[in-house]
Amino acid sequence: MLVKLSFLGILSEYTGCRETTIELGPTATVGELITRVGEAFAAALPAQVWDQAERRFTPLVGVFVNRQDADDPSRPLSEGDEVIFLTMIAGG
Repeated sequence: MLVKLSFLGILSEYTGCRETTIELGPTATVGELITRVGEAFAAALPAQVWDQAERRFTPLVGVFVNRQDADDPSRPLSEGDEVIFLTMIAGG
């Protein structure tokens, strides 16, 4: 299945792209997608956003599937889903 990826903010600079697609198996999950994204872009991602040892994004990165929080790595993906990666910003 094809899934659309969007990297917002500074993540687009790290990955070198704002949008791309990725081919996944028919039973792919958010966790599998994150692993694949890591394999593709880990060398360009600083430790603040990618935990190389754990092979996952740090809590500074939010992952959303079809504009809904995707904090469950076992969440299944479907053909045509849009997955957005963005850095979480705090302030006041």
